[in-house]
Amino acid sequence: MSVFKITRTDGRSNAQVVIDLVKGGQPGHVYSYEEIALTLAHDTDRLFPAPLLQAAVRGAAPRLLRECQRALHNVRLVGYRLALAAEHSGLASSRRRRADVQMQHGLRLLRNVRWEEMDENARQAHQGHLMLSEALAANQHALERRMRAVENAIAQLAK
Repeated sequence: MSVFKITRTDGRSNAQVVIDLVKGGQPGHVYSYEEIALTLAHDTDRLFPAPLLQAAVRGAAPRLLRECQRALHNVRLVGYRLALAAEHSGLASSRRRRADVQMQHGLRLLRNVRWEEMDENARQAHQGHLMLSEALAANQHALERRMRAVENAIAQLAK
């Protein structure tokens, strides 16, 4: 059994360190990987290679949005940028598209299975998972169609 051990003398989590670093920052500011890694490593004996740094940023993201209404997004090979408020909608759309792609990958995995390699209980559980996932995807698709129709109607009224 592993025991949780505080590694910073101030007791802050990695997520809290990231939040403290960026919460007062100016939108548009880019925090380099090196800057984030050094900030995370301060007052601890740990190093923060890319996977740990990324995990800390992912862990901070929900609280950063909820508490500070700020979002970080990756700047490839550089670091993370504090998004402008006007960019949140675009970031959300991008993440929704990625989620749609992942849903399609998941459905392919569920549909294309060697059913004969499963026992009856596993087949039934798998089939139930497939049915629920397909229903979720179909409902999401229908909702997106309705939202596009509403957005188009609003755009026509605005002309």
